[in-house]
Amino acid sequence: MLSLGFNCYMRDAAAALVRDGEVIAAVEEERLSRVKSTGVFPEQAIRWCLSDAGVDVHDLDAVAFNMRPWQGLSRRIGHVITGLPSSLAFAGRGGDWAKMSTVPLHFGRRFGRMPPWHFVPHHEAHAASAAWASGWEDVAVLVADGSGEIASTTTWHARGRRFDLLEQVDFPNSLGYFYSALTEWLGFKPASDEGTVMGLSSYGSPNRRFLGHFETMLDLSGHIAPAWFRFQDGGAAYFSSRWTAAFGPARRPDQPVTALHRDVAYAGQRRLEEVLFAALRRLHARTGCRRVALAGGVALNSVANGRILAETPFDELFVQPAPHDAGTALGAAWVAGLKSAGVMPTPLAHMALGPAYDRGYCAAAVMRAGLTFSEPRDLEVGAATDLTSGAIVGWFEGRAEFGPRALGHRSILADPRPREMMDRVNGAVKGREPFRPFAPSVLEEHAAAWFDGPCTPFMTTVVPVRHERRGTIASVTHVDGTARPQTVSAATPYGRLITEFYEQTGVPMVLNTSFNVKGEPIVCTPDEAIRDLLTTSIDVLYLNRMRVVKPHGERSPVS
Repeated sequence: MLSLGFNCYMRDAAAALVRDGEVIAAVEEERLSRVKSTGVFPEQAIRWCLSDAGVDVHDLDAVAFNMRPWQGLSRRIGHVITGLPSSLAFAGRGGDWAKMSTVPLHFGRRFGRMPPWHFVPHHEAHAASAAWASGWEDVAVLVADGSGEIASTTTWHARGRRFDLLEQVDFPNSLGYFYSALTEWLGFKPASDEGTVMGLSSYGSPNRRFLGHFETMLDLSGHIAPAWFRFQDGGAAYFSSRWTAAFGPARRPDQPVTALHRDVAYAGQRRLEEVLFAALRRLHARTGCRRVALAGGVALNSVANGRILAETPFDELFVQPAPHDAGTALGAAWVAGLKSAGVMPTPLAHMALGPAYDRGYCAAAVMRAGLTFSEPRDLEVGAATDLTSGAIVGWFEGRAEFGPRALGHRSILADPRPREMMDRVNGAVKGREPFRPFAPSVLEEHAAAWFDGPCTPFMTTVVPVRHERRGTIASVTHVDGTARPQTVSAATPYGRLITEFYEQTGVPMVLNTSFNVKGEPIVCTPDEAIRDLLTTSIDVLYLNRMRVVKPHGERSPVS
């Protein structure tokens, strides 16, 4: 049974290919087109998945799209009519509904065949991607995002192949758009820079007046007070004049971040958490489940995720590693396989599902760039030595990750100990705000000795760094004493590197950030990795067992 799932005409277009329940290939269109968060029809992603598996469109038993665009259409039309003419702006912001409705015809024209087709409701695709990826038979599921067809927050009870929808909150009541309004007022790009706001919130302090405003605009059931927002009627901004009356004029992107902005970010983050935890407590009361799984764009809020087990009755948490819209490609493909042939999905063991490049391709890319490489016998030892000597290392190994997190296949690495390393990587490599934190990749057997809370292989939770350890790993400890760890098996190439670093330093982790610069997708190809080596302050690149350095005169001091 071979099923293809994909999403497009919103954000984060992607494709995933499933054989007999197992995801065998998945990639986001942005990695191939190099247009960040693109929502176009993912032709390149689909073609790559088929090619990687050695099949073509005629081998597909089912194709699934992650929307039923006619669901909730009357509600959508009603919002557009009541908000005319400005509402036309939001109609495009929410997705291209006309193209979604005709996507099977578009697929048929592009590929010359239209296999058996499934329109999978957006939140069902999210929920399936979380529940089945977790591998748990009996699990509560929460999905929260901007909106799907009309739903913006849903809760479910998943038992094997059965999914019961328990609670649904519809657009315009939206946790995703609420947080986008906060992001926009703070001077960052909505539906893009929410992670920046999450990091900024840790610098703020409680302000009773600000907290009260957020309680007024968003109640514990997840419903908004419309007077605070404009996204529902198509305004040019997500927030309304009432917001600016309460907090002041919106920050321009070129203006400094002040204490006001930090405190508003803090208050908005706290309100999002309160509403999520309230929904999760209701979900636990309905299901009695010990375990909960999350998906949807709001599940990228790893600060909230890290507090769930402490703030709700659940004992175990799973966050889908690609919880944003790209991850619905997985869920849609799984739903199609189950409905077409009764095939139950195989849980996700890893996210290394994207393109890989062999030695010959990598060597040719190095030579095209006019560089040379060596092939060290003890590569992990050499890489660890580079890190301990102060080098910033590009690490390119195996298949690219699917999803928004670099997990040791397309990563930039550094020594997690000196505080100045955070500033150096932020400023000289990533080109992003100085308050943005970095994540540690830690050997799984050592995680509990360094972090106090649920740590995952997929870097989905923010947890406290144990107090006595914070000074030791200053470049991956955020201002509030937390970190977003990724646990790593020592048996993997990445794990062997961290093991060597541990043997040299006594610290069982490295600083890990995605292999890209601000505004660009994570690198996919060797050529893209080499370009970043040459145009940033990365000192050395490990490219599939090859060590590549900059031309003479630009070399790392440890090369």
